[in-house]
Amino acid sequence: DVAEEVRKYIDKFDSFKIGKTLLAADADYDEVAGIITEATKDYDVEGTAVVFMGHGTEHTANETYAKLQAKLTAAGKTNYFIGTVEAEPSLEDVIGLVKESGATKVVLLPLMVVAGDHANNDMAGDEEDSWKSEFTREGFEVECVLKGLGQYEGIQALIVKHLADTIAAPAELYGSQIKDGTYDIKVESSSSMFRIVDCKLTVEGGKMSAVITLSGTGFEKLYMGTGEQAESDEPNHIEIFETNDGQNSFVVPVEALNKELDCAGLSARKQTWSDHKIVFKSDLISKDDISE
Repeated sequence: DVAEEVRKYIDKFDSFKIGKTLLAADADYDEVAGIITEATKDYDVEGTAVVFMGHGTEHTANETYAKLQAKLTAAGKTNYFIGTVEAEPSLEDVIGLVKESGATKVVLLPLMVVAGDHANNDMAGDEEDSWKSEFTREGFEVECVLKGLGQYEGIQALIVKHLADTIAAPAELYGSQIKDGTYDIKVESSSSMFRIVDCKLTVEGGKMSAVITLSGTGFEKLYMGTGEQAESDEPNHIEIFETNDGQNSFVVPVEALNKELDCAGLSARKQTWSDHKIVFKSDLISKDDISE
């Protein structure tokens, strides 16, 4: 949406780059989990549940909350809980989990960059349906902390790091700028569960495709787009090209190098689509093979 809004001004700039979200890769989840638990360690005592309130969305990005919750739980923070205002996990879900934990006190904090309207009203407000009121009615002692994620130095540093990575990132490259041929290149993935161990890029007549090899056989189909799009676009599902040494390879179209692209994978076991971000890198291609 942001890209579409600024596209009308494209002739005003030499370059326009959009940075990554706060939770763009697996390492970001680990870092954010560490930052928020360190920042709230004074509340991490027996009998107290630390509850973060996120916004929530109907978009597939809502899985972010469950993934961050899993990171917290895996780190032994079983008294830390994440809920959302407008999606899942809901307030009711979180109340149930807090009850099961045996906590008698709840500390509420926003899982939002700014402690704005949602934090002040939906979370800490005096209205009957606020999180504070709901937890109080359930018999919990409640403390509200109106501090947005953007106030944590660790979060600030991560945002700045993502910005620096974006500024330093090489320009996007298209097939029309690369000599015809086959190139060994690297591919970055947003998820360790979707690791690409080999990639051979083919450029022919200005169009690019690549044979990518995954680290295992967990995915039986790919789709260059989101899982939601894949469900209604079966003709463009990408089947396994070959399987060697316990690794599946696929032939995928490549829109551009150095550009974050959506790539969904169909789990062979669960038969569900999962969303991933991948970047085909240009750094192994000789400058002599690239035109201005």
